[in-house]
Amino acid sequence: MFASVSHVAICEGGFFLSCDDGSSFWSNLPPSLHDRLVREDRHVQGAVQYFAAGSGQAYYAELSDGVAWWDSTGLRNSAGFDRAVSFDASLEGDQRAVKHVCLGDRGSWVVIFENGQSSFCGLPSRLHDLLR
Repeated sequence: MFASVSHVAICEGGFFLSCDDGSSFWSNLPPSLHDRLVREDRHVQGAVQYFAAGSGQAYYAELSDGVAWWDSTGLRNSAGFDRAVSFDASLEGDQRAVKHVCLGDRGSWVVIFENGQSSFCGLPSRLHDLLR
């Protein structure tokens, strides 16, 4: 099973794991994400394909249909994060498609795009310098 794992994330009291075949498994996702998955009848295996969690309620999740959901509550420059992860994947040639998201402590965050560019806030100075 672990040879096919494509992504793992740990959140407060829970975890998320997705595999190359599209299956995914989770436990104790942030309450606002869990509630939305249930409300929209998407609380099923494979519905979430990518997940990142920060401290508090902050999260970023990509669903199997390519839609992204997030809660930037508690993130530094949350409006900047919202702009970074807001893109229209249906637009051909969109270079700001999200590849990776990392949400750190004290509200820090990094978004890496498919084209190799990044957007970030609140990082330790050495990482900030590397990404610049």
